[in-house]
Amino acid sequence: MNMKTSPKIASCGPAALALVGGALGVNDSQAAIVYTPVTSGGTISSGGTLWFDLGEDGSGAWSSSSIPGADFNFQNSGGAVYSYAVGTPVPRMNVSGIYSVKMASGAPVDSGITTWQPDCTVAYTGHGNFPKDGTHGYLGLRVEPTVSAFKYGWAEISYNVDGSLTLYGFAVQTDGTSINTGQTSAVPEPAETGLVAALLAGGVAVWRRRQAFKRAA
Repeated sequence: MNMKTSPKIASCGPAALALVGGALGVNDSQAAIVYTPVTSGGTISSGGTLWFDLGEDGSGAWSSSSIPGADFNFQNSGGAVYSYAVGTPVPRMNVSGIYSVKMASGAPVDSGITTWQPDCTVAYTGHGNFPKDGTHGYLGLRVEPTVSAFKYGWAEISYNVDGSLTLYGFAVQTDGTSINTGQTSAVPEPAETGLVAALLAGGVAVWRRRQAFKRAA
């Protein structure tokens, strides 16, 4: 991997840089979020369908027709949009009764949510939690690659004034930890961020002392 480094940091030697890399979590065990944006073609009108694979195995995908590994299938029947779980093991959606829950941006999707269903009504004119006005909202999703390890994700949608539904993007946290709706990448823990700052400050101090010693000599 090619990367530019500050001369000051590089002067601290490879050991210090390795510590910084470790604090940043640059290793294979870092939690990963697979984010799949839907930039065009994600709107389904009456009679349309939309299939999507959250990407829990490393790569997300979506299509207006059936795709291998899909987790969910949206069907617009005209006046209502239904979601069907098509993955194995069965994926599920956060619901309230028979309707999907409209979540705000930044809301946690994790084990704290207790109401999950494989099939539900995403949007229904005059009913449910997504009004027919084009406003964006998030769906809380859960997939189960193994019996003991749920993986949480989200999808951003809107139910539009003409009765169509638009999918804007979706993401999944591949290590089974919490994800916030709208989150597209892993965020270092505050403690890790503080450690990185301390290491960088220490490296600069070492460099300055070396420069001062060279001038004195």
